[in-house]
Amino acid sequence: MDDYILQIVPGQTNYTGDGASFRILTHAGSLAAAPGAGFTLLCLDKGRVLPLKAPLTLRLSSASMDFPVMGAKGKGLFRELPRFEGGPRTVLSLKAAGDMSSPNGKTRHDFLESLGVEPSRAVSLRQVHSQMVFAIGTRGNESPDLPWPLHQVYPPEGDGMITAEKEALLCVTVADCLPIVLYDRGSGAFGLLHSGWKGTGIVAAALHRMQSDFGSKAADISAILGPCIGSCCYCVPEERYRQFFQKYGETAVEQRGGDYFIDLRQANIRLLSDFGVVDLTTAAECTSCTDDLSSYRRDGPSEFALMMAVCGYF
Repeated sequence: MDDYILQIVPGQTNYTGDGASFRILTHAGSLAAAPGAGFTLLCLDKGRVLPLKAPLTLRLSSASMDFPVMGAKGKGLFRELPRFEGGPRTVLSLKAAGDMSSPNGKTRHDFLESLGVEPSRAVSLRQVHSQMVFAIGTRGNESPDLPWPLHQVYPPEGDGMITAEKEALLCVTVADCLPIVLYDRGSGAFGLLHSGWKGTGIVAAALHRMQSDFGSKAADISAILGPCIGSCCYCVPEERYRQFFQKYGETAVEQRGGDYFIDLRQANIRLLSDFGVVDLTTAAECTSCTDDLSSYRRDGPSEFALMMAVCGYF
């Protein structure tokens, strides 16, 4: 595979050279500190989107393209993910913000208030690593899975939510698993998903629900893949490696030194591509490699803290 010399321009994601067009999706850490970093790319070939990995030689601008770290009350509380134009905002709490595991706990309550939002707007599920997606509030002429306003005492089991209710704040918790944000520019519907290795495929389930419930079209849908454990650290049994290879292809797996690794991002890029979604932004950070993010694998079952992704209008 050829190398390309690119001038990285802040805010620019599309590059053309030698007859090939590429859209940059991710970067490894700070570009300014990693001039040899590899990129995960989408090759745009006659309107068809093909995921691949390519080595790049980079010329770097002085600016870093890292997502900013922000905090409404004190610094370092959350990471702001890219915002869809005219669409919902998404933030991810950092490890310093505390454990977000309890839906009605003080830590989650205080974090939501620090964002300037009323905690009663938050909607969450009992996450079980499934592909179950719930529709919140109005969805055409059909009854919703869960009503809005939501007066839930004990949330149902599931791992994804879609809605067109602008007062709803969708919340999922992660600590190595992948938070996925979807937004339909046509209908205004949006969704937030929790996707670990067991639940990989939930993005396809959510896309089909958005299509049937809100009339969403692939060309109108934008997606963000947030921080998760990377293939650099996600060593798995051979059986799981082979399962991912069979379902999602060679870009979703790696084999190094006799060990087996899977790539959650690449598996979901494949699923989004198969559905026809081309507007995709991907965070590069590995939760296990990044100190201010929580990681179940790195921190262990007794020390890790669940982070919370919050998506909505606020």
